[in-house]
Amino acid sequence: MHKQSLPAIFLVLLLYSCRKHHDAIHFSIESIPPVLEAVTEKVNDNINGYYQALPSHYDISSQRYPLLIFLHGGGGFGNGGSDLPHILEEGIPKLLDRQQFPAEFVVGGDHFSFIHLAPQFKIHPSSQEILSFIQYATSHFRIDSNRIYISGMSLGGRFACDAAVAHPALFAAVVSMSGIPDTPGLAYKCSVIARSALPLWVFHNVGDQVFNIDLTKRFVGMINSYNTPIAPRFTIFPPMGVLGHDSWTRATDPDFRQDGVNIYEWMLQYRHN
Repeated sequence: MHKQSLPAIFLVLLLYSCRKHHDAIHFSIESIPPVLEAVTEKVNDNINGYYQALPSHYDISSQRYPLLIFLHGGGGFGNGGSDLPHILEEGIPKLLDRQQFPAEFVVGGDHFSFIHLAPQFKIHPSSQEILSFIQYATSHFRIDSNRIYISGMSLGGRFACDAAVAHPALFAAVVSMSGIPDTPGLAYKCSVIARSALPLWVFHNVGDQVFNIDLTKRFVGMINSYNTPIAPRFTIFPPMGVLGHDSWTRATDPDFRQDGVNIYEWMLQYRHN
């Protein structure tokens, strides 16, 4: 009788073990940095390739992850294939390529790991083309639609801000480094950001010879003039890099913190309800 019960006991233990394993992979705490991968695929007429970096447990978990999009500057344009490595030279893609990006962030006691996507544009993108890329992303990856974040450097900062103005309900937060929205219709753009209560963190260098910091000061001041419930953050750095333009190396550094948070922890404080 005892011998006959052993298979049944073993089966129960096996099922319990599988149940425990299933529960464990529903949510995974990451310890290994995400690995960057080049993807050559036509997303729309302006994007023929992008880089992706997924949490290391992405394929064995069932959870949805925050999406962090990084938009390159003027030196990153290319064909999406052989030119794709151009966008590894700066900002978040550079950190990912060197495996210097943290595996996770802890915000409010919760653990978060990003899905990273960095598209390469052939020419200046429209906001609709950026939206098209995000729609592609949400159909191909398990993304938490309440946590879509967009960031950009130089011209990419401009593109990020313009996309946020065009689709303010899509983004949980925006980080722009040495770039602001295109100036035509700036007052309207500022009013949209303000009235949408869109969290925005802007970085710029004193003495920037590419985009004058006075333009960013005007941009931030105009948003504040609309009495926005979430005032934009504005961080000013001394000159760095060619023509004093590089604010993104410091801004994207996970070790850089202002008021106790880096840009990633700051973004993750915000989500759509």
